[in-house]
Amino acid sequence: MKSKTTSLIISGFIFSILVIPAFFLKQSISLLFATVLWDAVVGVLAYFMLARGQISKFRAILFVLLAWAFLFLFKFKPLQFQDSSYCHIAISSILLNFVHNQYLAITGGRWGIFGVLSLGFLWLVLTFILGQAWCSWVCFYGGFDEGFSRVLKKPFLKFRLPAKLRDFSIAFALFIIIISFTTAIPIFCVWVCPLKATTGFFDSDMLVRHVQLTLFILITAFSLVILPLVIKKRTFCSFLCPFGAFISVFGQINPFRISIDTQKCTQCKACIEKCPVFAINETNLTRGLISNYCNRCGACMDICPAEAIRITFFGKEISLPQNFPLVLREIFEVRTIFIVICLLISGAVSNSFMPQALIKLVKMIMGGL
Repeated sequence: MKSKTTSLIISGFIFSILVIPAFFLKQSISLLFATVLWDAVVGVLAYFMLARGQISKFRAILFVLLAWAFLFLFKFKPLQFQDSSYCHIAISSILLNFVHNQYLAITGGRWGIFGVLSLGFLWLVLTFILGQAWCSWVCFYGGFDEGFSRVLKKPFLKFRLPAKLRDFSIAFALFIIIISFTTAIPIFCVWVCPLKATTGFFDSDMLVRHVQLTLFILITAFSLVILPLVIKKRTFCSFLCPFGAFISVFGQINPFRISIDTQKCTQCKACIEKCPVFAINETNLTRGLISNYCNRCGACMDICPAEAIRITFFGKEISLPQNFPLVLREIFEVRTIFIVICLLISGAVSNSFMPQALIKLVKMIMGGL
């Protein structure tokens, strides 16, 4: 929990960094106003996140808004980008195809295609700035099962996943990647991803199309709605998302870690019950390490009664000496820096579609009056 002064300074900084570029872009007044409004919302959420010391609650508000705004804006409108999709989930699910296309572009001298593919790959690499935190702060898919998992205060069914089964996501992702490469078809997009239920991915054969539609509906219903409601866990992100598996491996290079102080930990196991992605078990508590599947959502830190769980930099707590002013010490805490980075990236990504979604919503409301 930070002082009101520190919280105001940081939230004002986040708002300023996000909104300033909008004044240099050639855009309509309505779009500029919508951008300012949305960035103000991000700033307010940042303030409460810092002032009240609750990361997960206010992060979830931002996260869920991103998901539904994305769906609202692009509903019935398939996203198509020249030769490649820049969806991080799509890229990770066709990773071998992606690398192969890069090779063909280089050896064939098709530098135009190489440039497009490189931009997509660079965009994927940039997610390493957040590491696994991307899956709880930015991803416009994850907000769906996050939202449904928070509808009820208590789960209908208390479910503890056996530790060995947590690796299913990696096995599933490898299967998808290999099959996609051997068939030259984006299998995840065609058969699994709920948000790909558009005509752009349906087969021309009506029987196959009906099978696809059935799978999309079942996967959406169970992984994004029913299971999150029943067990209060993010099931799609935990088991089906290839990017979640991908980033759990390569995201380990990210310096921000979640550490457990074994001296303070009382073994109450509240964090195990609260973790939405099955990233904590008894072994983690004993060793003081949370598994690589942790997506830095902050739920465990918020609920820990002993304040034994914290954000560290490569496993170490770094802070300014006590003789520095309180405001500076609070600003340069690892936890604060992590929150600022997450909100800046989340805000920057959401600025690419949230203002348009707000304008579309206003037009719909005005048109209905």
